[in-house]
Amino acid sequence: DELTEKIIQVPLKVKNNPHYYQVKLIPEVVSLTILVALSDFASISSENFSATVDLSLWEKMGANKLPVNIKFENSFIKLQRIAPQQVDFMVIK
Repeated sequence: DELTEKIIQVPLKVKNNPHYYQVKLIPEVVSLTILVALSDFASISSENFSATVDLSLWEKMGANKLPVNIKFENSFIKLQRIAPQQVDFMVIK
């Protein structure tokens, strides 16, 4: 099957936020560039992906940017790019 490129916008979620800080991510979505078979192109959406940042990196190590982690179940998808790979954030206590 022929492969094609698709760009999907996925909303970011914050994990490891035990103190329930209000966190503003900048930006709040990431763009994923994926390679997918033409036959599967229409069935792939942002629902197939999870994009998270780990707030414990800020709490434990003082990170000023958080790396984006992507998870997906479909073995027929190949992740090409994540933009941005790190996001800025503000914590409101």
